[in-house]
Amino acid sequence: MLKNKDCIMRIAVITYEARGSYSASSVADEDLVLEKILNELDLNFKFEIWSDKNVNWENYSLILLKSPWDYFDRYTEFLDWCRHIKDLGIPVYNSIDTVVWNSDKRYLKEIQEKGYPIVPTEFIEKSTLPDVESIFRLFNTENLVLKPTVSGGAKNTMKLSKATWNEKKESILSLIRKEDFMLQPYVKEVAEVGEYSYLFFNGKYSHAILKTAKSGDFRVQHFFWRKHQKYRAQRSSIAIPSKPSE
Repeated sequence: MLKNKDCIMRIAVITYEARGSYSASSVADEDLVLEKILNELDLNFKFEIWSDKNVNWENYSLILLKSPWDYFDRYTEFLDWCRHIKDLGIPVYNSIDTVVWNSDKRYLKEIQEKGYPIVPTEFIEKSTLPDVESIFRLFNTENLVLKPTVSGGAKNTMKLSKATWNEKKESILSLIRKEDFMLQPYVKEVAEVGEYSYLFFNGKYSHAILKTAKSGDFRVQHFFWRKHQKYRAQRSSIAIPSKPSE
C-alpha cells in the first residue's frame, strides 16, 4: 500500500535521458499525465532518469519503472542498473527480474517451450551469417520481418521479400554484425487489421488497445501508427490459457 507525503515513503518514477527521441508529437506526455495523478494521490515522488549517475537510489523506498525508453540503445548499461537496484533491495513496480526477462525477445523461446504458440521465429546470433533463403522456405512465405532481439520503437525493424533480399543483403549483414536479430514470417493481418494489446492488472483484465499502421506500413509503434484506439473486448472472449504441464 502506497503511503502519503506525511510518511517516509519516497517514490522514484523512472524516466529517460533522450527526451523526444522516443516520443511522437501527437502523443500526450505520459509523464505529465502520471505526475498529475500522483499529485492528486498526495504521494511523495520524483522523476529520475535511470541512467543518471548522480542519483542516490538508496534515498528511495520504492521505484516505479515508468519509461526507461532508451534502454535498448544502452542495454549493457541498463542491465547493470537493474542489477544494482536489485542488489539494493528496493521494491520495484514491476519486478526487476520480469523486466530483464522481457527486455530480450528470446523470451519467446521459453514461452514456446512451455507449450504456448508463438509466431514462428528464427534467432540470429550477432556476427553470424544467416541462410535467409532457407528461412523463406522454412516458413513457406514470400516475406519476412527482421528485428533485433533487444529493441523498441520498431528500431531496425524491416520487411524483407524474396525478390529484394539480395539487394538489401549487405546492409542487413552490417546490422547483424552489431547485435542479435530474429526473423519471422510477415503477418499480413498486422498491417490490414492492426495489433491488439490486452492490459491486465494484478492478473485481472482491464482493457485493450487496437493499434493500426499507416497505409502501406506494418509497424504500429507510435512513430508510424495511423491511430491507437481503445478496444472494448467482451470479457468472455478473453481467453487466459492455463499453465501447460511441465
